[in-house]
Amino acid sequence: MSDLANTPLSDTPALDRTGSVGSAPRVRFPVLRAALRVQRAEVVALVVLAVGITVYVGLAMAFLHRSLSPGETLAAAIASAIFFLVPVLVGISIFGPSCTSEYRTPTVRLLWTQGVSRTRWILAKLAVAGIAVAAVTSGLVFLSNWWLGDLARTHAPRPLGVGIANAPTGLEEAHFALAGPVFVAYALFSLALATFLGTLIRRKAWPAIAAAVVYIGVLSFVGAGLRPHYMAPARETGVSAYTGMLPTGSMGVASGWAPRGSTRMLPYTHHLASLEWNCSQSAAGPSTPPNSIRTYFGVIPAGSQVWQQLLQGSGISTHALIACMRNHGFTYIATYQPPSRYWAFEGIESGILLALAAVLVLAAVFRVRRMNA
Repeated sequence: MSDLANTPLSDTPALDRTGSVGSAPRVRFPVLRAALRVQRAEVVALVVLAVGITVYVGLAMAFLHRSLSPGETLAAAIASAIFFLVPVLVGISIFGPSCTSEYRTPTVRLLWTQGVSRTRWILAKLAVAGIAVAAVTSGLVFLSNWWLGDLARTHAPRPLGVGIANAPTGLEEAHFALAGPVFVAYALFSLALATFLGTLIRRKAWPAIAAAVVYIGVLSFVGAGLRPHYMAPARETGVSAYTGMLPTGSMGVASGWAPRGSTRMLPYTHHLASLEWNCSQSAAGPSTPPNSIRTYFGVIPAGSQVWQQLLQGSGISTHALIACMRNHGFTYIATYQPPSRYWAFEGIESGILLALAAVLVLAAVFRVRRMNA
């Protein structure tokens, strides 16, 4: 009996299904299986959330087909808001607290005595959470593309008739953040962020609140501070730049007056504002319509539908204002990122977010290893 008691559990003979003595069956990936069992409630909640979003978006799309003004309906606004909140919900609210829940309770000391290292346990929980989050958000990417495509088909195009539609496309924020791999990367980043803050803050709700605040700050900084400068922007001048007639789905970077022959935009000083006002007043009177108007889409000939739209209201004034300012030595420049760079920007931003997530995971593992058992 003493020899059997001193024998390790893994070396103890076990009965097989026939009742004979044999070796115990080996369980593949035991730590991952244990992490999945611990987080099964979160996995179920994630699936329920995805099903609920799918059902709601399907109902919203059916409603939009019967609406006379789909872009202004409450259903469309709510559906778009839900997609923007998904990374916060799945990464911070559902899985973030569960990955570090033991470290706020004394039961973690018992866990660390069961032959599983701290590093293996937190990495196993993060693996389960990361796979579930990546799988569900990847499915939601297809759903958001379906949703945005339906909006593009349902919306009436703008009056200019040059392919500009009200539905977001290309590098526009509502499309860029929802319709590509960046959507998945933001969810994984929020998960890593909530996990790391959970190892720093031992309170129950404070890590999620802090993670939400930091996530919003990172989202704003990346979207407004980094994204417009991933590549050198393209430029447009003249009437199309002043009126904002840029390619559909492009992302505006900057615009303003510059000295003629230069690309350096000037600060909008009182002198420049006064000169623009005087030119607009002198251009407000009757003038001879130009034979053609040059835009990004090419030279628009006189008499065409777009030409007539540009000349309606302030169309003649805008063209004359640009000519007046050019006579005073100024030209209007607009810089932008063209929609053809969509996939390049998706890859760059996804790489940045995944790199940040990897750093946060390593920091969380380092924090867990330094905790007192």
